[in-house]
Amino acid sequence: ACARVRTTALAEAAARPWTARLREALSSEIRAPWRRAHVALDLTDDVKTVLAAATVRAAPSLLTAGLDDESHLVELSCMIAFPGATEQAAHADVPRDTETPTCTLWVLLQDVGLESGPTHVFPD
Repeated sequence: ACARVRTTALAEAAARPWTARLREALSSEIRAPWRRAHVALDLTDDVKTVLAAATVRAAPSLLTAGLDDESHLVELSCMIAFPGATEQAAHADVPRDTETPTCTLWVLLQDVGLESGPTHVFPD
């Protein structure tokens, strides 16, 4: 399922005209947007399968973050870094000043090694 979600997101990003990709890079909240794409995901069966597997593994952390049955999904998307993308500076994906418990769940859709610049996590 991961490979199919990845293939679909890559195809969508590649199908965008260069002008749309440039507009996204110039107006985006993506840090270091050059050679990156932000693709919204539909809640397909493959995406549900990937999310189910990820949330089972992350359940203890999600509960610790204060998430419960009343929590809401706010965004479902892929962040794609193409070869040649510049490194991003350390940053928080969610503002720290919110009173509402929040959580970012990253699901890697491919193996990531040191040569591709893996994500670093700085826990609270």
